[in-house]
Amino acid sequence: MAVLRDETRNRWSALAPDKFISTVLYGALGDQIKLASTFISVYTQIMHNLPRTQPLRAANPKAVIELRRLLKHLRTAITDVGEALHGDNTPTIPASAYTHEGYILSMVNSIRQSMRDIESGVSKIETTPDLMNIPMPGSNGRLASSVASDIRGYMSEINQLLDFAQQYAERIVERSGRKPGH
Repeated sequence: MAVLRDETRNRWSALAPDKFISTVLYGALGDQIKLASTFISVYTQIMHNLPRTQPLRAANPKAVIELRRLLKHLRTAITDVGEALHGDNTPTIPASAYTHEGYILSMVNSIRQSMRDIESGVSKIETTPDLMNIPMPGSNGRLASSVASDIRGYMSEINQLLDFAQQYAERIVERSGRKPGH
């Protein structure tokens, strides 16, 4: 997974706020959310198709059911992250209070709230022995803990972009001497 490089940070930091929103939030962040969503959806579907894809004999059936439930929850949560980015189910910012930096900070906060569910679900998979050791069918022996680790990697990438966007907006606020959204 790619890391936000200094060259990229410098180039994006120099963007005007409206270009920053389209390039970083809707561009890079949106792409990273789509990647995470696709990954989570694929593994959710794999587990949902059990036992058709693999007999349950080798795994604890209750743990498999719990893993299915958690993966479905992660799929719903990453959908919420995407909806937060695209403004679905979020209140409209009044035009009189709208600023680019206020919008960026609002977006970052909204996405972070939605990501808490993902981080919680991933932690549960990574720390519960019955869940972490479930082999993922059709993945050449990968365990659920490995899939959870990959999801954590996607979340790390998303958080890195969110941190950068927040710093960008806070810098604008500092320079202007006003509060975000005012």
